[in-house]
Amino acid sequence: QHWSIPHWPKSMAQLPPLTQYVVWREGDRYGAAVNLTGGGMISYLEGRGGKLVAVAHSRDSHYAPSYVPLFAVGLGDDPYRLTRDLYQFALANMNALDPMVRGKLRVDKPFPEIWKYVGWCSWNSYYHSVNAAGLYGNAASWQKAGFPMRWMIIDDGWETLVDNKAYRVNNRSLSLAAFEADSVKFPGGLGPAIGKLKNDYGITWVGMWNTLQGHWNGVDLDSPAGAQTKDGLMPINPAVGVPDPRGPNGLIFWDAFYSSLSAAGVDFVKTDDQSTMYDFIEDQYPVGLAYAHAQRNFQDAGEKYFGSNVLNCMSMNVDSIYHWERTNIARASRDYYPLEYHNPRQHQVDAVMNSMWLENLVWPDYDIWETYNWHAEYNAVARAVSGGPVYITDKEGKEKWELLWPLVYGDGEAIRLDEPGRPCRKSLFVDPYSSGVPFMAFSRAGSAGVVAVWNMNRFELPEKGALAPEDVEGIVGDEFFVYEYFSRHAELVRRGESIPLKLKPWDARVYSIVPVVDGFAAVGLVNKYAAPATVAEVKREPGRAVARLKEAGRFAAYSRARPKEIRVDGAALADLKIKFVEGDLELDLGTADRQSKEVTVEIVW
Repeated sequence: QHWSIPHWPKSMAQLPPLTQYVVWREGDRYGAAVNLTGGGMISYLEGRGGKLVAVAHSRDSHYAPSYVPLFAVGLGDDPYRLTRDLYQFALANMNALDPMVRGKLRVDKPFPEIWKYVGWCSWNSYYHSVNAAGLYGNAASWQKAGFPMRWMIIDDGWETLVDNKAYRVNNRSLSLAAFEADSVKFPGGLGPAIGKLKNDYGITWVGMWNTLQGHWNGVDLDSPAGAQTKDGLMPINPAVGVPDPRGPNGLIFWDAFYSSLSAAGVDFVKTDDQSTMYDFIEDQYPVGLAYAHAQRNFQDAGEKYFGSNVLNCMSMNVDSIYHWERTNIARASRDYYPLEYHNPRQHQVDAVMNSMWLENLVWPDYDIWETYNWHAEYNAVARAVSGGPVYITDKEGKEKWELLWPLVYGDGEAIRLDEPGRPCRKSLFVDPYSSGVPFMAFSRAGSAGVVAVWNMNRFELPEKGALAPEDVEGIVGDEFFVYEYFSRHAELVRRGESIPLKLKPWDARVYSIVPVVDGFAAVGLVNKYAAPATVAEVKREPGRAVARLKEAGRFAAYSRARPKEIRVDGAALADLKIKFVEGDLELDLGTADRQSKEVTVEIVW
């Protein structure tokens, strides 16, 4: 299965087939169960006969397993901790049963440097017509606007392909024929195109799209790519092969492919279609073993040539995920469809709900989006709380920078929170499309929290709800300063109290929730969605507070007493740049530059 899609059944009997994670509530306690893999087998959960059952298969009728891992189950008071503990337990026990299952938790793998910055993907701008001249136009548009786009994915369409219509798999006929780019679309070759993007337009990193099978319909056996890597391919019919998933020989293909890309200046890869191995090896080899070898081979090459800078896609099947030992980013939603009216709702609900389980294994990727499409703020708000990559797919010259700038610093670094965004507890068990209450997701930055709120009502009705400090799991304190980005409304809220929410159809909001300590709370740069993430450090001393900010901008804080003096980088701040109304303090610190220089604010009482 390419994607994991959230469901809200009324009972275990209604669990759909191919369920990978289920969480439920019993009184004040929670239960959760996850499916397992190992020994050549993969299991799934489903409701059957009013019960939760596990169903396992190998997709190979000749294979007789010696053991069958089914599922792991646990109970606890905290659904988030329970889920993390359950995956930790599952990974350890799967590895003990089958050492080929070598996946790691997200927290045990580094966040890739590239995705700490903002980027762009060619897909919705060009689809399969991507070409070098067009990419130069996009890069020139960003350069002209002064926007620090740091990386680019050249998506599907760049390859040299053969159409094997007589040997289709998954109703796909195009097979990889060479490691070089299509000579019509990239007339000078891939290397010179990448060099121009980097040298003339300031793009730091360029990545290429590929699939786990080489291409949608594998690798053409009679092509240059097929001949060069024939010892690393498993033929599946007379015309097509795939990187051999039966053992280490598949590495021959990946080493040759990724070596060629690296030599052309490629810095990372987006590896797609990681969920259809079944269709290529049906009844030839146990699928659980095939995924173990296939993932090991491609990850070895990814680490060798790209330092494990791999963006995983169409990969929400745990028979891939449980083998991700080094790679640490993966798509969390179905595709972005800009022409589908309801897609802004579905896209965010998918990503947030899937993050409930996926964030334990990798950083969730909320996918591309367009800043100029309808309800683009839905996507912007989601990226603010996601903790993961921030990248768009805008056509040249159509970008709405006012939606994107609040997500990044002046040097192009994405403003990321400390943890992946997850659904608030009150949103876990209600269908956001029909419940009549707002859908909410939270994340954290230090001691503060950020909550994103959307009206996801499919009937386009207004919704009412409530926001409380406790919606940020684990937040500490008795009094909090709450600031909303779009309205610029701020107020004090005590623990146990809440703010009424009224959202019109298609409304989206972002709330920063900051504990008040000794009469002071630094919200951060409120010209950014996730303001608390812009605060590098706060020092509180008798009679003064010092806040170190990531860059200049509009700074907000709560101050119970009116400040006597405010200094910025050691110099007194002019009165006209200070606004103080009933504890709500806002300072105009100027505009950040491309170096994203830190700013120190000293407040004296």
